[in-house]
Amino acid sequence: MNPFGDLTVLSLEQATVLPYLTYRLAMDGMRVIRVEPPGRGDPNRRVGEPFRPDEPLMCSYYFAINAGKEAITLNLKDPRGQKLLH
Repeated sequence: MNPFGDLTVLSLEQATVLPYLTYRLAMDGMRVIRVEPPGRGDPNRRVGEPFRPDEPLMCSYYFAINAGKEAITLNLKDPRGQKLLH
């Protein structure tokens, strides 16, 4: 049974604390959708060793802290991206 029902978290986060919180929510059954900026994405993609040398933005920490989450890219500097968010 999902204690969160049909609630969804739209997550605009980086660093450590909030990514861990939303990881816990995802592991407990809540739908979590991460919003990443276009281009290089979340800075956490570059923390730790990459799984493959040809993919430097796919590091172990990023995968671990984002397990169970969905992700989208949204340009919040563009008015169209801002409109989609709101």
